[in-house]
Amino acid sequence: MLDLLATWDINISNSTQSIQTIIFCLVLSFVIGMVITIVYRQANKGFSYEGSFNFTLLMVCMIVTTIMISIGSSVALSLGLIGALSIIRFRTVLKNTADMSYLFWSIAEGLAVGAQNYYLAIIFLVFMTVIILILDIFNIFTKMNADYIVVINMSELDKKPVLLSKDISSIFTQNKTKWFLKSSFTDKENGMKELTYSVFSKKYDNIEQSLLEIENINGVNKVSLLSPESNLFI
Repeated sequence: MLDLLATWDINISNSTQSIQTIIFCLVLSFVIGMVITIVYRQANKGFSYEGSFNFTLLMVCMIVTTIMISIGSSVALSLGLIGALSIIRFRTVLKNTADMSYLFWSIAEGLAVGAQNYYLAIIFLVFMTVIILILDIFNIFTKMNADYIVVINMSELDKKPVLLSKDISSIFTQNKTKWFLKSSFTDKENGMKELTYSVFSKKYDNIEQSLLEIENINGVNKVSLLSPESNLFI
């Protein structure tokens, strides 16, 4: 009887320690996931940012941690979980390819925490955070769009389109902006003409100055600047 009570006490102590380990792993994965989301929000640039992806990064980190704790050292259970997870497919299309690296980062942290390799998880978190923030500060891999499409709507009643085209071309040239006429559309019924230019400049200020001068030309109704990520109307 005493032996049974002793065994029961040992099992209770082991289960208590196991519960404490599980709670610690989940709390640590939550903290690490929050740090990843903060870094993602700080370093992300462009119009592809989505707040829901922050939630995804946090949940993936905690879920992977739970899976690793469940697997433990059981080979049979790991094979069963792999078969079960193969049914689920992540079909969400990521607008920015850089988001995939954050997703893998979150998965790697979850794996490290779930395997109770806390030092690796923390060191990797600090290392990645420092690297990403340094790259973000110096814009090493960030390149501003230098190619734009300019759409100009003008009226044929105020001034001849040929003269307007020459004025527009001269403005681009004066502001050191390379230009190519892509298309020309004429609406005779409404007396309107639309010109589409492909413009290039190393400095965005040159393009902006050109648009301001074109807007002030008599006969120009609207100027639209199109880039790969956004549409800006003046």
